[in-house]
Amino acid sequence: VPVFDGIVRTNLLGSANVARHTLPVLRAQGAGALLFVGSVIGHVAVPSLTAYTVSKWGLRVLISEALWIGVPGVALMAVSRWIRKPQRPS
Repeated sequence: VPVFDGIVRTNLLGSANVARHTLPVLRAQGAGALLFVGSVIGHVAVPSLTAYTVSKWGLRVLISEALWIGVPGVALMAVSRWIRKPQRPS
């Protein structure tokens, strides 16, 4: 459980706290951007990576909710990369 909590605190609650403290400043200045680090794991379930999967799915929901509420002039984004194993030439 401590490992699960640590991963969720870092990936999800850490991002939520950054947004909570940053969005009022960006709102007051009328412009800005928040960029979060997502993961392909936020799009697919991986049973052996439960805590990481939960944290990245949660981050997607957090960003979706923030976009739905909307902050004029502020962009909210998440980047993730799909890593493929190199293919051998045939």
